Parts: sequence; C-alpha cells; structure tokens
Amino acid sequence: MSDQETSVLLDKNVIRHALTGIVKQTRGVPLQRPERLGLALLYTLHESRNRLFISSASQNVLARLRIPAEARALLLTVSVLARGKYSRRWARRLRTFGFTGEDANILSLGSFGVSDDLPGLGANIIVTFDLPMIHNFTVRRSAIEKRFTAMTTQLPSPFSLARLPRLATVEAILTGGR
Repeated sequence: MSDQETSVLLDKNVIRHALTGIVKQTRGVPLQRPERLGLALLYTLHESRNRLFISSASQNVLARLRIPAEARALLLTVSVLARGKYSRRWARRLRTFGFTGEDANILSLGSFGVSDDLPGLGANIIVTFDLPMIHNFTVRRSAIEKRFTAMTTQLPSPFSLARLPRLATVEAILTGGR
C-alpha cells in the first residue's frame, strides 16, 4: 500500500477471520492461516493511512455477535460503506457477468458505496479471500469496464465520476503485491 490515503473495503470473510483471530488470541488458542492473515491485514491497514470499510450487511452480522472488548476496539476503526444511488442497478448488471448476488453487491459498493467518512464514492480497493470472484473480475474486466463506462457516462455528477475498484487478496496487500 502506498503512503497516499486509500479507502479499503473488507469483505465479510476478511473481517470474520480477523475477529476470530482476536478471539482465539485472547484465549491463547493457535490461529489458522486465514485468521493470521486477516488479523495481520487489519493491523497493517490500521497502522497505515487507509480508511477501512465493511458493508452494512457485515455490520449487521457483527452487531449480533458477542465480541470481546479487543475486537470491539478494532471495529471502531472500521466504518460502514452503505449502498449509494445506482448501487443496486450496478449490482444487477454485474450479475450478468456471472457474479453471485453477494459478490455483485460488494463490487457495486466498491463503485457506488457511500459513507459519512468518505468524501467520494466507493472504495479504491476491495480486499477478499474470494479467489473465484477476483478471477471472474479479472477475466471479464474489459467487458465490465465497457458496461460500467456506458452506465456512468449517462449519470449525473458525482455518480458519473464513479470508478471500478481494484480487487486484491489479503496476501497481495500484505506482501505489497498487486
């Protein structure tokens, strides 16, 4: 990650593994690889100049969990990215590219999500463990960009300024790769 501030949307599995890692650490239980990676990612991104976001769906799930104080403190540094205008429309269009409903919703938040903690729209990067989603996005990127451009050029400002996010694995972010 660069020194420039970046908005990062964490998918539900990243935040789930990180929180499970915190719970296991407080209990002295060994962490599994995804938990170590999720926890390392949260600490790394928290220490850098990045704005961290989760979806409102992830927030709703986390609100129902009994989470230790250490995990709650970490969650206070993460904001919620909610559906903005045109999020649903873009998610429907992404479904035509073979994305699941959940994946399409996360991707649409990356372009059209809104938050009081974010001056613009969406997130620069979506971090996920979901390799099939990344693969599908990568393989179909040209067609997705074409459809996205066709949609956004017809929208009023600021929605016409929306951008596609970059997708990255947890490992790629931690190693500084793409």
